[in-house]
Amino acid sequence: MLLGWIVVLFALAHLEVFPLSTMTLVTVFFTGFGFLLCTYIGFKRGELFLFYVFGPVSVFTLGFPMMNFLAKAGIMPAPTPDEIGWFFCIFALWIIALAFVTLKTPVRSETIAFFLAGILFFIGGLIPITGEGDLLNPIFGVLGLITGLLLIYIGYAIAYNFVAGKQVLPLMIRPVKK
Repeated sequence: MLLGWIVVLFALAHLEVFPLSTMTLVTVFFTGFGFLLCTYIGFKRGELFLFYVFGPVSVFTLGFPMMNFLAKAGIMPAPTPDEIGWFFCIFALWIIALAFVTLKTPVRSETIAFFLAGILFFIGGLIPITGEGDLLNPIFGVLGLITGLLLIYIGYAIAYNFVAGKQVLPLMIRPVKK
């Protein structure tokens, strides 16, 4: 759910509902600690998928705002558009690689969400690299809303189904072949 929330914030900023300012960056930064905690829990429990998903997400959510905070504080120069773009593109490649891993899990909605997120962050990387924000910002915004809302739905559906003790909200679960 947190990941969906961050994606929706990025999408709304790209749709120019509000600027990508301190409020959004602080929110992204502090959720990074939650993802870092998930990484640690995954490591301690031996759940490699959890570890490999939330590790890079925590690096992204802690690193992206810090680039901006450190530059504003005068501690380091502001990142160039190419640096920001490649930061997003490399993160996108990681997410797409994980999407292929999710093909082995029974939850199809998870696979769809990962592929959408990978495409989304790749588009997000192209914006600063190409300078085509007028064309790509609306695409990023709409795709970001779809992806973010799907991620939020998946989180709520998993939680609700767990509490209900049965599948009430659909997650596109396929039968597991043994």
